[in-house]
Amino acid sequence: MILVALMCASINLVAQQKQKEYELKAAFVFGFTKYLELNNSEQNFVIGVLGNSPIIEELENHAINKKVNNKKIIIQKLLHTSDIPNCQIMFVPEFVSFTLLKEFLETEKPKNTLIITEKKGALEMGSGINFLLIDNKIKFEINMSVLNEQNIKASSQLLKLAVNIKN
Repeated sequence: MILVALMCASINLVAQQKQKEYELKAAFVFGFTKYLELNNSEQNFVIGVLGNSPIIEELENHAINKKVNNKKIIIQKLLHTSDIPNCQIMFVPEFVSFTLLKEFLETEKPKNTLIITEKKGALEMGSGINFLLIDNKIKFEINMSVLNEQNIKASSQLLKLAVNIKN
């Protein structure tokens, strides 16, 4: 009985840590919008999430009372990569395969879409910003060549905060 209780407590603690991690990642995503020049001629600012991820709820919580460049923020769950060109930011969770991400980036080449990932090695696959967990702290790295291809300009303040900048 005690073992079962300890296992349940351990699982609950891991779930709480994951929720906190996604709360912070969502805050980072909204922070990035202040330090990146994202070309957006659309009526709304769309942040898409590929697949089902806990970050969706956290992004929705942040989007309630915020705007990006005076535009309403829409959080959209994307079921197919064909939905991505309609987004200004696309978040790709760690469980999405590199094969799917690479295929999409090589065939679709979305313009003006910031792709944010959370998987080691994703920067080399074509991600613009990739989250890393270092010493239990959320950090990020930036791929400048991808940002340039996407016509996205990063402020020097944002670049100073990155743990790695790939040119």
